[in-house]
Amino acid sequence: DQGYGNMSRGRYQEALSQFRSVLKFDPASHRARFGLGNVMIQLQQFEEARTIFEALVADYPEDYSLKNNLAWLYATARDHHIRNGARALELAQDALLLAPTDFHVWSTLSEAYYILGQYARAQRAAQIALDLASTQRGTERNIEEYRRQANKCRRAAEAMSIIE
Repeated sequence: DQGYGNMSRGRYQEALSQFRSVLKFDPASHRARFGLGNVMIQLQQFEEARTIFEALVADYPEDYSLKNNLAWLYATARDHHIRNGARALELAQDALLLAPTDFHVWSTLSEAYYILGQYARAQRAAQIALDLASTQRGTERNIEEYRRQANKCRRAAEAMSIIE
């Protein structure tokens, strides 16, 4: 739990050490591997994060949060060698089947559609994420983030409708 506490405070190097320490004693620890993958994303170590999350998804295929995080990585990584819209969409859709009312999953689905240029679908998914976050007591930060996402997708969809 210290690793997660440090991660939430932005102390990523400390969290990294703590997760790795746990993994020395328990290499299969789901919680430590999940935390390590998230720290790697924060440290922009996208290749390592991808490796960790792909292994976790293989080990825990029914865990929608793993699929969602990996899909988000594929949809948003700053390293364009990691980005993979088709894989992001596949994982986000799988996560959605497991957790159809999770607003984080709908947001990830929106990003996957967005990077694939499917802006109308991205807009619909972003709006659902926003609606769910608003009704399920998402944080103000979540709600504002989803509002920006929905607006971004709406503008892209409108622009594409003019071009087409």
